Amino acid sequence: VIMFLAFGSLLIGASPMINQLAFHLCVGVLIDCFVTTKVIIPCAMAMLDLLPGNANFWPRKPPPALTEPTVEPLPPLRRLGSLRNSLSDNARRSAMSPHGVRSMQSPA
Repeated sequence: VIMFLAFGSLLIGASPMINQLAFHLCVGVLIDCFVTTKVIIPCAMAMLDLLPGNANFWPRKPPPALTEPTVEPLPPLRRLGSLRNSLSDNARRSAMSPHGVRSMQSPA
């Protein structure tokens, strides 16, 4: 549909050659969209099933799963308070200024 609209916009032009090309492209896109993909390809796949050796490339059923998938629970989230408590006092003092705000001084 999008390609049909894009090629259809070329029909507005004044050049008869571009109008003719745009018309043929629009018809081709519609034939491909509605006839080829909805009728011809399913019929061809059904006919390939009739040949010996199963010549059809698309399986009728998905293959069975080898193992059952397992879902492991996520570890519990750590609270911000426990993260603060896990820092040592020295690390907390060196990261914070006396006012409780991170210091912008470079290490000397």
